[in-house]
Amino acid sequence: MTQPETCISCGDIIPEGMQVCPDCMMGAKDKKERRPMMTKFKVGDRVRFDSGVRSSCYPPKGTTGKIIYNDGSESPKIRWDGGVLPEYNHETYVHYSRWHVIQDQKILITTDGTTTLARLYEGKEVVKSAEAKCSQKDTFDFEVGARLAFDRLIGTVAETPPGKIEDKPEPIKSYCVKDYNPGKFLTKGKIYEIAYDGACITFEDGWTFNFEMGLARFDNLTIVPNCLVPLVQRPAKVGEYITPIAVTGYARYDNRYDLHDLLKVTEDDSNIIKQWVGKAVGFENITHPGRPWKRAVIVHEDYLVLDGYQPEPEFKPHLVCGGDNYGEVGEETNYTDAIGRKLYVGDVVEFFPGSGPRGLRFVVKDMKSTSYCRNKRFVMGIETSCNDKTGEIKGWKVFKSRGFETLKHGEVIDGIEYRGEAIWSV
Repeated sequence: MTQPETCISCGDIIPEGMQVCPDCMMGAKDKKERRPMMTKFKVGDRVRFDSGVRSSCYPPKGTTGKIIYNDGSESPKIRWDGGVLPEYNHETYVHYSRWHVIQDQKILITTDGTTTLARLYEGKEVVKSAEAKCSQKDTFDFEVGARLAFDRLIGTVAETPPGKIEDKPEPIKSYCVKDYNPGKFLTKGKIYEIAYDGACITFEDGWTFNFEMGLARFDNLTIVPNCLVPLVQRPAKVGEYITPIAVTGYARYDNRYDLHDLLKVTEDDSNIIKQWVGKAVGFENITHPGRPWKRAVIVHEDYLVLDGYQPEPEFKPHLVCGGDNYGEVGEETNYTDAIGRKLYVGDVVEFFPGSGPRGLRFVVKDMKSTSYCRNKRFVMGIETSCNDKTGEIKGWKVFKSRGFETLKHGEVIDGIEYRGEAIWSV
C-alpha cells in the first residue's frame, strides 16, 4: 500500500503532488492556528474548483458546487454541479487548497438590440458568459433573448422558442455575377447559399464543398474567382445593385423585372415620389434593359442588396507591354499604308527605309505617357516619324501585313502582346 504524502514542515497528510500543506504556505505556526481557519467554510457555501488535476475524483477546473458537510477538517464534502463526474462521485471530499468560496456573485444581462449577452461575475471578474442572437427574419424580444442567454450561462439546455431565436447563424446568400462552368458550378444570375455550420456550398451538379477554415478559404478558391457577391437585406442607396426575391403588387402585371434580375438603384427611399418615401427605391433593369417601359419602383421587402458590388468595366481587346496598355484594338487612326489601305490600332505592318524590311510591328496608341504624346497613335519603333494628326509617316514606307481581326489571344509581336480575353485575378 502506498504511503500518503505528508507536509515536510508539519507532518500533516497532504494532497498528492504537494510538498507543503496550505496552512504552512500561509504562515500558520501550529495546529491551533491552522484548525480554526476551517471554521470559515459553512455548509451551503458555494465553491469553485481551481485545480487543473485530472482524476475521476475531481471535476474539471472551473466547476461549481456546494459544501454539504463540514466537520472542521481541511477537506469538507462538496456536491458538484452539472453531472461532471461519474454518478457515484458527484459528492467528494476535497482539500480546501483546490477550491475557493464564491463571493459577491452576480449575473448581468445586456443587449445591443440583436445579441443578448449574459455574464457571470465574481467580484469584478467575469468568469463565464453566454449569448443569444436574434434571427434577421424575426422581431427582437429582449425577454426571450435574456431567458435563453441565462439558460446557456448556467448550463441548462433550453429549446429555442419558434420564430424568435436561432442557435445557428443563417446561411449567407450570395449572388453570382459571373458564369463559371454554368450547369455544373456557378451560373450568372442565380443565388447560392453558404452555410456556417461546416461552411458548405452546394454547386449545381450537387457537389458540396466543405471549408475547413470557413469563408476565408472560400475566398481563395480558384474555381470561383470573383463570381459571388454577398447579399444583405437593408434599404439600398443610389448607385447600388439589388436583386428581386419576390414579385408583388404591380410588378406581377407590368413585367418590370423577373426574380433574381440585376437592378441598379436610381432613386433611394428619401428622394422618390411621395407615396413611396421610406418604403421603396427606383431602379433600372440591367438584366433586361428594355424593362420597365416606364418609371417603376420596388419595395424594400422584395429585394436584397449586393453588398459592396461594383461591376467590372466592360472588357475590350487591347495591346499590352510590361503591364502598360497600348490601346484598344480596332480603333481608327489617320494613317494609311503605302497603297492607301486604312490602318487601325492592332494592325500588323512592315515598314521599309528604302532597302529591305525592318520586320513586323503593331500600330499602337500611347495610353501611359503624361506628356503631349498621350493618346498618340503610331507604328511601334518609328514613333518620332509618325504624325498622328495628319497621318503622315516621314521617311518610311509602311505596308499592312495583317488586320487586327486576325489576331489571336496571347499573340506577341516584337514584345507587344494581344489580350483578346479577360484574365481573372485569383
